[in-house]
Amino acid sequence: MTMHDPFIQSLEDDGALIDAALAATPLSVAVPTCPGWTVQQLVEHLGSLHIWVAQLVENRIQVATRPTQSVVETDSLGTWYRSTNRRLRTVLSETPPDTQVWTVTGDHIAGSWRRRQAHETAIHRFDLEYALGRAPDIDEILAESFVDELGCLIPFLHKFRGLMIPDEDLVMSSSDASWTLEAGKGTIRNGPPLPSADIEGTASSILLALWDRPHDAEINRPALLSRWQLAK
Repeated sequence: MTMHDPFIQSLEDDGALIDAALAATPLSVAVPTCPGWTVQQLVEHLGSLHIWVAQLVENRIQVATRPTQSVVETDSLGTWYRSTNRRLRTVLSETPPDTQVWTVTGDHIAGSWRRRQAHETAIHRFDLEYALGRAPDIDEILAESFVDELGCLIPFLHKFRGLMIPDEDLVMSSSDASWTLEAGKGTIRNGPPLPSADIEGTASSILLALWDRPHDAEINRPALLSRWQLAK
């Protein structure tokens, strides 16, 4: 078992926050950042992804598959989600990271699912806490890695959703680093901090802006950002 993996730890930490949030709100509450979804539907979606990924990795699946959406009894949602999160962490921890398995990025190894699921869970934990009227955030070090991951994820997501990758670079900068989403490709180029950029802010605010979530980043080219945003 791999110990002290930051992504598996993030999955555990965010899972605990999701569990606590479920105990603090009616499951019928709408999630403003996921239009049309209730708290229950959001958690069913996330837990279904956990099940899907655990099965992909356990069975060493080498071809594209789609997740099956679970529908869970209201009174057992918390127990169900805890079990899906725990199973996913166990499978990912016990599988060598370089094990060949299909993924939604260009890096078809089991280890890439650690970051992908930590990223997914962090965004939806944000959604859930925001629906409760809280002011959630995402750890800066993790957020930097999640922004990096978008260079692997965007080509898949845009193709999956039938979208064209924009034909103009999107340049983003924090006080520690910069990222350029490359026109026509969706890959990402890293660099040092820049004096100005299309999006400026912390790594977490940049990440949230890209996912079209509430944020405090400075957006200098909103129309260009809209073309790149992932929550379409």
